[in-house]
Parts: sequence; C-alpha cells; structure tokens
Amino acid sequence: MTDQSVSRKNQIMEVAKELFAEKDYHEVTLDDIAKAVGVAKGTLYLYFKSKADLFVQTFTKTLDNVISDLREIFNSGEDLTTTLSLIFDYYEDSIRRDKYFNRFGSVHRVLYGELSSDVSHKVKKAIFSRIEALENEAVDFLDAHLPGTKLDLGDLYQILVAISFEISQSQSDTIKDTAISLILDGIKKEETL
Repeated sequence: MTDQSVSRKNQIMEVAKELFAEKDYHEVTLDDIAKAVGVAKGTLYLYFKSKADLFVQTFTKTLDNVISDLREIFNSGEDLTTTLSLIFDYYEDSIRRDKYFNRFGSVHRVLYGELSSDVSHKVKKAIFSRIEALENEAVDFLDAHLPGTKLDLGDLYQILVAISFEISQSQSDTIKDTAISLILDGIKKEETL
C-alpha cells in the first residue's frame, strides 16, 4: 500500500471511529462514513470488505494504540506508585472519556452478529491475544515491584474504574492518591498472610 493509500485508510478509520462513538453500530452506514470522509462509497471497499470489517479494523487499531501507550507506562522505569498514578491518569484522560470505548458492547454485537463464525473466532482470538500479552506484561511489572502479588491487569482495571467513579462523584484528586496507597498497603498485607 502506498503512503497515500495508508493515509486514506487511516482517515476513513478515524471518521468511522467518530461516527461509531456517536451512534450505535447499526445506526452507522457506509454511506454515512463515505459522505463524512468525502469519498464515494465504493472507495471504502478498496480498503475494507464490509462495515463489520471496517469496525473491527478500527477497533483493533484503537486497541493496539492503547496497548502501546500502556506498555510505555509499564516500561517507563517509574516506581510502582508513580506507575499506578500514570495508568490511572491515562485511563481517565484516554479511555474513560472516550465515547468509542464506552460503546464496547457494539464490538460484541459485531463479532456475534455481523461476522461469520470463523471470522468472528479469528477476530476475538486476535483481540484477546493482544489483551493477554498486555496482561502478562502487567503481571511481570507488578511481580518485579511486588514479588508474589496476585494482582493482574483485570484487577488493575477494576481498581481504575472504582477510583474513577469515586473521583467523578467527589471531584477530588486526593482520592486517587489515597486509593493507590490503600491498594499498595492491601497488596503488601496480602503477601504477608
């Protein structure tokens, strides 16, 4: 693919992401996307097999960007407290407020409803393998800082959601610092049991 083709494909995916963030998957048409990009509908088929393919590629690229950002945080060389704070800030700024990610349920509908079962299986496998690889890195990172801990990426995510909710209710950043301290204290206490 030429640089111009890659640029066009990325433009289409960015516009599609915006539309999928604003409307449910079934409400967005290829005509809507083509019109918003300023191309003929047929142009979309040069890059994507279907609306489901466009959606999945857009989601996968977005997920890859998030995973890359989180890897940078894990590999930043910061101590555990600072890293947890950076992960929280990233979650707050880049994920929780992202309307596209908040429509994650649409991914399931696409995977189960729009794609053939063999394609659906491959897509789910690709997505879950990416998440599993990141989770392994998170576990390695936590184990390096807190040997023997049982905390994993899913636990971190649940913690981030809980802290984020509390901050949104109280509008206080001190909750983040307090929660991180409690988390670290709780992990250390669990290790001694």
